[in-house]
Amino acid sequence: MSIDPLISRDDPSIPVLTEVIEVPATAPATEAGAPAPTTAPAPPLPLIQQAVDVPRSGGFVDETLFNDMRTALLEDVHRRIEPILRARMQQHIAAAVDRVMDDVADQLRDEISRMLDEGLNKELIRQTAVVEQQRPRPRADDPLP
Repeated sequence: MSIDPLISRDDPSIPVLTEVIEVPATAPATEAGAPAPTTAPAPPLPLIQQAVDVPRSGGFVDETLFNDMRTALLEDVHRRIEPILRARMQQHIAAAVDRVMDDVADQLRDEISRMLDEGLNKELIRQTAVVEQQRPRPRADDPLP
C-alpha cells in the first residue's frame, strides 16, 4: 500500500501524533451552566505540555526542548509497550520450552529404545553362546560317519 503524496496532512481520518499519544488539546471554554466532564483526560507529560504551550517564533524550535520532548516521548512509549512485549516474550518462551521438552523427550525415548535393543541383542548372543558351549562337540580323532 503506497501513500499518496497529494493527501493533505489536515485529513481528519489520519490521526495526529498528539492524538496518538493523548496530548490534550486546549479545551474550549465551557458555559457557566454546563457540567464538568466526568472523565478526566490522562495527565500529559510536562515536557509535551510545555512544547504545546511554547509559541513558535519564526518557525524555529528550541533544540534542547525538542531533545527533551523526544526523550520523554520515547520513555512514554517504552513504558506503555514494555508490558505487552514482556507478555508476548513470555508466551514465545513458554512455547519454545514446550517444543524443546518434547524434542528432549522424543530423543530420550529413542535412546532408551536403542539401548534396550542393544541389551536384548547382547543377551541373545550370550544365551546362544552358552547353549553352544553346552552342546557336545565331535572329537577331532573320530572318523566321519
